[in-house]
Formats: sequence, C-alpha cells, structure tokens
Amino acid sequence: MMNDAKAANERLHYIRCQAKGAFYALEMGRVRSVERTTRLVLETGAHGFVGWLPTASERIPVFSLVARLGHEAEPMVGLQRVIVLHDPAQSWALLVDQVAQVATTTWGQVLPLPTSLKNGRSRFFQGVIRHGEETALLLAPEQLHPDAEPALTMPELATPRPLRDVSELDLTQPRHIVVFSLPGFETNGRSLAFGLSSKQVAEIVEVPPLLPLLNRSPYTVGLAQWRNQTVPVVRLTPYPVEYNGRLRLMVIRIPETGALIGLLAKSDMRMLDLPVAHRASQRKLPLPLEFVSGYVELARETLIIPNMQAVLAEPVLA
Repeated sequence: MMNDAKAANERLHYIRCQAKGAFYALEMGRVRSVERTTRLVLETGAHGFVGWLPTASERIPVFSLVARLGHEAEPMVGLQRVIVLHDPAQSWALLVDQVAQVATTTWGQVLPLPTSLKNGRSRFFQGVIRHGEETALLLAPEQLHPDAEPALTMPELATPRPLRDVSELDLTQPRHIVVFSLPGFETNGRSLAFGLSSKQVAEIVEVPPLLPLLNRSPYTVGLAQWRNQTVPVVRLTPYPVEYNGRLRLMVIRIPETGALIGLLAKSDMRMLDLPVAHRASQRKLPLPLEFVSGYVELARETLIIPNMQAVLAEPVLA
C-alpha cells in the first residue's frame, strides 16, 4: 500500500467481485477481461484449478478464488464469471460468483488489514478499500497465483493464561466497568451480564455496514470501519445474531497487545463503580470458558468478564 501524500491522491480504478458471500476488489490495471463461464472447459486440478478458457491463440488456466484463499469451492451453477488477469509469463484467471462495474477511488482510501487478522493468508490482500458505504478486500494477484512463493508463517497470537478458578474475580479495586448484555444469550432465569474496564472501551457507536469475511472462525462477523482504520467484529456465540437498531458496536482495546476489536452488544449499557459486593459463582456458562476471564454473582445478575484476547486467537483468515 502507498503511504506518501502524493500516492494517497492517486486514483485507483477497480472492479468489485463476490465469492461465497464475501466481497473483494481487483485493480483494473491487473485485469485483462471479464468472461462468462459458457466457454470454460472444466478440468479438476491442484491449487484450485477448475479448467481452461480457450481463446484464438491460447488456453488460459482458471482457478477458483475461494479455493486459492484456502476454502472449499462450491459447485459451479453456470452464473459465475471468469476474471482474466495480465501476467508477464502467461495470462491466468480467477473464477468468482459475481462481478460489479468498475469503480474509482484513491489509494488514500485503502486501509491496512487489522493487525489482529494478519496470518499466513493475509498476504492475499493489499488492504481494505473504503468507498462511501462500500468496502471490499483488495486482492494481491501475484500472491494468489498458484506458483507464488509460500508466505512466511506468522506467529500465533498468545492467549492470556486463564484464571486458576474462573469463579474468583477481584472486584474490590476502585475502578469503573462498562456493563452490557449480548445478543444470543437470553435467559429465562437469573440475568446474565458482561463487563469490561472502561479503559478498554475506546468508543461505543452505531453499527456501521459490515464487510463479510470468508473465514474459519464462527465468532468473527466481519470488518467495520472505525475512524481511519478497520477492526474485526466478533460475537461470543458461534451462532448468527441479528443486529438492528437496538445493537451497538463496542470498539475494545486489548490490553495485552493494543489491538482493536469490535463487539456487537445490546444498547442497554451502564457504568458500574467498583468495589461492589459479589460472591463466587457456580453457574454453568453458555459460552466457551476460554472466552472468560472470570465471573461472579452480583445482587441481581451474573457478571462475566470476557477474555477478548482469546476471541482474537481464533483463526480468521487462516
């Protein structure tokens, strides 16, 4: 990505494509043409190879974008498109589900991937394009090519050591915590609440448009733009949650790394002053214990302190 002032104003022409529900972009300078699949000669092969696109002078190898990104490709239904790419050695192509019209922005509107998402497959992306309400992951074709050099293995994010007994949590020190509830955790009995130090909560905003991610983590919802950067948005339940006007996006700073993460929470938030009377809890929790730093019983509810660093340790682009 270009960072100097002159490059930030340089125009970027791109096409937006879709594959398995996620949105991507390609620089138009890398694109030779967009073709229908009616002339595609199917042939299964390694590295996501799906067949050949014959022309008057050559046969162009076609690879599934989904497969090149490390995921299982879906069966062809005849409505996909083939994006033929320029290459100094030999043209090659990517099979996608849909292709939109050419759009124009500037390189200054290309944001880097969040640090928390960087791993072995983040090399496939140059960054995140933001263009009004539209966002898309900008692909790096040279890294998607089946002959590209393997990327260096990224170090795994360290997961903080859990408490010896998650029923023990020190709420005796003077401080403030933001108490909130999460979608997908409704109970018929004693209320369930979550809390984070007010120093961790960078901002609480309306839920912006989310960019879906093709990823392996059931806890990652997508990417959101916050100020001049992107943050991964997560939930603490592996099941889809419906976000609407009653939800807010909590932008949370991870103390261990400084990384930012967004959490979809209900709008009924409040501030709780510590110390507060509490007792140990033996309640069975409806979420993985690795996502819990501790939990206690308050006067009217069970309070859970989530381990947001552990949520980030779940594989996303991997």
